[in-house]
Amino acid sequence: MFWKKEDEYKIIEKVSVSELEKFLTENHIYLDLMRVAERWAAFSNYYGRKHGLNPFESASFSSIISTFMGGMGVSAGTDVYFNEEAIENKVIDLYNQLPETADEISRKRMLFRQVFDLYKNDIEKYELKNRRIEVRVSEREYQKFLDLPGETKSDKFRNLLKGDD
Repeated sequence: MFWKKEDEYKIIEKVSVSELEKFLTENHIYLDLMRVAERWAAFSNYYGRKHGLNPFESASFSSIISTFMGGMGVSAGTDVYFNEEAIENKVIDLYNQLPETADEISRKRMLFRQVFDLYKNDIEKYELKNRRIEVRVSEREYQKFLDLPGETKSDKFRNLLKGDD
């Protein structure tokens, strides 16, 4: 347990349980909101979607937040998309860097924001490469592809996706 006291998700934002239940129903997410960890999971999934995370990112965010705020991880099955062990280790580092002089609720708010920021801005570092793309190309197209910058075919493909950013 990371905290002395078990606080509700409402320390972050005042959202009613009925609003969370509506969100869960509309998005076909099945959680029983009887325990604090499930309420944190529901809220963080709701919060993530509301603030620009995609469904997979929001689900993973909810699992991590339920672990650190609710004391029990509510699995979202997103460990096939993200290296959640590495995310948990990063969150432990963030937790250990929180100012000890701040009160516990302030520290929880800071950690919540930092974890959300990780998902919003740095989640690519934790994405698993689990998709395979196979296409047929002509010899001429293949040679053009091989001429792209990058040491491996994967690097060449990623550079192609980046374009002229």
